[in-house]
Amino acid sequence: MDGEGSHPLTHRIHVPLQTNPRATLTVHDTDFQLQAGHAYEVNNLVRHGAFNVGDQDRVHFIFEMFEGEGATLA
Repeated sequence: MDGEGSHPLTHRIHVPLQTNPRATLTVHDTDFQLQAGHAYEVNNLVRHGAFNVGDQDRVHFIFEMFEGEGATLA
């Protein structure tokens, strides 16, 4: 199911640490090649997936940021 386990007020951020030209992120039916050292927000409520058919590993630092009231730690 699309977005299962995701929250609408969460922003999922991908920071590729290591990648290769044959590693892609697909969102809906569009492929993206995320560049190492850049940050990308990925809508985790829609269908998405990662594919790596290259010879080098794909390593991403992924974290979530919450927005709105109650987003701070008590």
